[in-house]
Amino acid sequence: MFQGESSDPDNNECLGELRLTGIPPARQGKEQIEVTFGYDMNGILQVKARVVSTGKQVSADISTAGVRAGPSLDLPDLSKWEQAEGARPYRPLIRKAEKFIASGFDLGGDIGLLAQRLKEALLRGNKDHAEELREDLLAMIEAMEKINKLP
Repeated sequence: MFQGESSDPDNNECLGELRLTGIPPARQGKEQIEVTFGYDMNGILQVKARVVSTGKQVSADISTAGVRAGPSLDLPDLSKWEQAEGARPYRPLIRKAEKFIASGFDLGGDIGLLAQRLKEALLRGNKDHAEELREDLLAMIEAMEKINKLP
Protein backbone atom coordinates (compact mmCIF):
# COMPACT_ATOMS: atom_id res chain seq x y z
CA MET A 1 0.00 0.00 0.00
CA PHE A 2 1.31 3.38 -1.00
CA GLN A 3 0.53 6.94 0.02
CA GLY A 4 0.79 9.59 -2.63
CA GLU A 5 -0.78 11.06 -5.71
CA SER A 6 1.46 9.61 -8.40
CA SER A 7 0.28 6.66 -10.47
CA ASP A 8 3.84 5.32 -10.20
CA PRO A 9 4.33 3.58 -6.82
CA ASP A 10 8.05 4.41 -6.90
CA ASN A 11 7.13 8.10 -6.52
CA ASN A 12 4.96 7.45 -3.44
CA GLU A 13 5.63 6.43 0.15
CA CYS A 14 5.27 2.69 0.92
CA LEU A 15 3.11 2.25 4.03
CA GLY A 16 3.00 -1.51 4.24
CA GLU A 17 1.96 -4.74 2.60
CA LEU A 18 -1.07 -7.00 2.86
CA ARG A 19 -0.99 -10.46 1.27
CA LEU A 20 -4.11 -12.44 0.52
CA THR A 21 -3.18 -16.01 -0.33
CA GLY A 22 -5.23 -19.11 -1.06
CA ILE A 23 -7.37 -17.57 -3.74
CA PRO A 24 -9.05 -20.47 -5.58
CA PRO A 25 -8.34 -20.83 -9.29
CA ALA A 26 -10.98 -19.17 -11.44
CA ARG A 27 -11.33 -17.52 -14.82
CA GLN A 28 -10.20 -13.95 -14.97
CA GLY A 29 -12.80 -11.64 -13.49
CA LYS A 30 -14.85 -14.45 -11.88
CA GLU A 31 -13.39 -14.48 -8.36
CA GLN A 32 -14.44 -11.53 -6.25
CA ILE A 33 -12.30 -9.95 -3.58
CA GLU A 34 -13.74 -7.28 -1.32
CA VAL A 35 -11.25 -4.73 -0.04
CA THR A 36 -12.17 -2.09 2.51
CA PHE A 37 -10.10 0.80 3.82
CA GLY A 38 -10.62 2.83 6.95
CA TYR A 39 -8.61 5.67 8.40
CA ASP A 40 -8.93 6.92 11.94
CA MET A 41 -7.99 10.22 13.55
CA ASN A 42 -4.83 8.67 15.03
CA GLY A 43 -3.32 8.09 11.59
CA ILE A 44 -4.05 4.36 11.55
CA LEU A 45 -4.96 2.90 8.16
CA GLN A 46 -7.16 -0.19 8.51
CA VAL A 47 -7.24 -2.52 5.50
CA LYS A 48 -9.33 -5.68 5.13
CA ALA A 49 -9.47 -8.05 2.17
CA ARG A 50 -11.88 -11.00 1.81
CA VAL A 51 -12.29 -13.69 -0.85
CA VAL A 52 -16.04 -13.75 -1.43
CA SER A 53 -16.34 -17.42 -2.44
CA THR A 54 -14.39 -18.82 0.52
CA GLY A 55 -14.81 -16.12 3.14
CA LYS A 56 -11.05 -16.14 3.77
CA GLN A 57 -10.06 -12.78 5.19
CA VAL A 58 -6.90 -10.90 6.11
CA SER A 59 -6.51 -7.49 7.69
CA ALA A 60 -3.80 -5.07 8.69
CA ASP A 61 -3.54 -1.90 10.74
CA ILE A 62 -0.83 0.42 9.48
CA SER A 63 0.36 3.49 11.33
CA THR A 64 0.93 6.45 9.06
CA ALA A 65 2.46 8.55 11.84
CA GLY A 66 5.86 9.81 10.84
CA VAL A 67 5.37 9.03 7.15
CA ARG A 68 7.17 11.57 5.06
CA ALA A 69 4.75 13.83 3.23
CA GLY A 70 5.92 15.02 -0.14
CA PRO A 71 4.97 18.40 -1.58
CA SER A 72 1.70 17.04 -2.98
CA LEU A 73 0.78 15.63 0.42
CA ASP A 74 1.50 18.72 2.53
CA LEU A 75 -1.64 19.82 4.32
CA PRO A 76 -2.76 23.41 3.92
CA ASP A 77 -3.35 25.55 6.99
CA LEU A 78 -6.90 24.47 7.84
CA SER A 79 -7.49 27.49 10.06
CA LYS A 80 -7.70 29.61 6.88
CA TRP A 81 -10.46 27.56 5.20
CA GLU A 82 -13.11 30.26 5.65
CA GLN A 83 -11.07 32.67 3.51
CA ALA A 84 -10.76 30.16 0.66
CA GLU A 85 -12.38 31.14 -2.60
CA GLY A 86 -15.83 29.57 -2.79
CA ALA A 87 -15.97 28.63 0.91
CA ARG A 88 -18.97 30.77 1.77
CA PRO A 89 -21.74 28.25 0.86
CA TYR A 90 -19.95 25.53 2.84
CA ARG A 91 -19.61 27.51 6.09
CA PRO A 92 -22.99 26.56 7.63
CA LEU A 93 -22.45 22.84 7.01
CA ILE A 94 -18.89 22.84 8.36
CA ARG A 95 -19.99 24.79 11.45
CA LYS A 96 -22.82 22.30 11.98
CA ALA A 97 -20.32 19.44 11.70
CA GLU A 98 -18.03 21.14 14.24
CA LYS A 99 -20.94 21.56 16.67
CA PHE A 100 -21.86 17.92 16.17
CA ILE A 101 -18.29 16.87 16.95
CA ALA A 102 -18.08 19.16 19.99
CA SER A 103 -21.26 17.59 21.37
CA GLY A 104 -19.57 14.16 21.34
CA PHE A 105 -21.72 12.52 18.67
CA ASP A 106 -18.89 11.84 16.20
CA LEU A 107 -17.94 8.50 17.76
CA GLY A 108 -15.97 7.08 14.84
CA GLY A 109 -14.43 10.39 13.82
CA ASP A 110 -15.98 10.16 10.34
CA ILE A 111 -17.75 13.52 10.48
CA GLY A 112 -14.55 15.19 11.66
CA LEU A 113 -12.54 13.53 8.92
CA LEU A 114 -15.03 14.56 6.23
CA ALA A 115 -15.09 18.14 7.54
CA GLN A 116 -11.28 18.22 7.47
CA ARG A 117 -11.17 16.87 3.92
CA LEU A 118 -13.78 19.43 2.85
CA LYS A 119 -11.68 22.25 4.29
CA GLU A 120 -8.62 20.89 2.46
CA ALA A 121 -10.52 20.70 -0.83
CA LEU A 122 -11.69 24.29 -0.42
CA LEU A 123 -8.17 25.50 0.33
CA ARG A 124 -6.81 23.64 -2.69
CA GLY A 125 -9.54 25.10 -4.91
CA ASN A 126 -10.88 21.65 -5.83
CA LYS A 127 -14.56 22.56 -6.28
CA ASP A 128 -15.72 19.20 -7.65
CA HIS A 129 -14.17 17.28 -4.76
CA ALA A 130 -15.53 19.82 -2.28
CA GLU A 131 -19.03 19.28 -3.61
CA GLU A 132 -18.69 15.48 -3.32
CA LEU A 133 -17.47 15.84 0.25
CA ARG A 134 -20.30 18.27 1.05
CA GLU A 135 -22.84 15.67 -0.07
CA ASP A 136 -21.14 12.93 1.98
CA LEU A 137 -20.87 15.13 5.07
CA LEU A 138 -24.48 16.23 4.82
CA ALA A 139 -25.68 12.63 4.45
CA MET A 140 -23.61 11.51 7.45
CA ILE A 141 -24.87 14.32 9.67
CA GLU A 142 -28.48 13.61 8.66
CA ALA A 143 -28.03 9.91 9.42
CA MET A 144 -26.50 10.64 12.82
CA GLU A 145 -29.32 13.07 13.62
CA LYS A 146 -31.87 10.35 12.85
CA ILE A 147 -30.02 7.84 15.05
CA ASN A 148 -29.83 10.29 17.94
CA LYS A 149 -33.57 10.98 17.75
CA LEU A 150 -34.46 7.31 18.13
CA PRO A 151 -35.84 6.36 21.59
